[in-house]
Amino acid sequence: MLRRHFQLFLRRTPLWLADDGSSLFERYTEIENSNERRMSALKACGMFDDEWIATEKVHGANFGIYSIEGEKTIRYAKRSGIMPPTEHFFGYHMLVPQLQQYITVTREMLCDKLQKKLHTVLINGELFGGKYDHPSLQKTRKTVMVAGKPRTISAVQTDSFPQYSPDLHFYAFDIKYKET
Repeated sequence: MLRRHFQLFLRRTPLWLADDGSSLFERYTEIENSNERRMSALKACGMFDDEWIATEKVHGANFGIYSIEGEKTIRYAKRSGIMPPTEHFFGYHMLVPQLQQYITVTREMLCDKLQKKLHTVLINGELFGGKYDHPSLQKTRKTVMVAGKPRTISAVQTDSFPQYSPDLHFYAFDIKYKET
């Protein structure tokens, strides 16, 4: 019985291991709706009176940007794990120059503010867009080179609602860090 639960756990929470063998990937959990039990838990741990910022829900695909101390390469993740650089995930490669800039500036600001070296900085957010059907917009197919092959940018949401933009975008909603 324990073995079966362990196998289910492994399937649900895949880990990407860093070269030094330590766990790097952190699955971003779904946010629960607030209820009395959750509010009581926040009060009990002293977080109830903290300032909270709520933003509108963006319908897209969970996406993470990892910066690891001493590594020149930025890593990218979807909900289930860190992706190899050759994985085509909605065409996120088109955003890489901008995402590298975001994570670099974020790392610098955090290190400066905390006056500490950080091992890992992670920005979690949503990829969204890639589809916007409107009569005044010409339909185009955008491509990006992935592992030497042209790949078409795909719509993150294929339903008729929501349609945010014909272009792919990243919306950050959480930042985590791990000290050295």
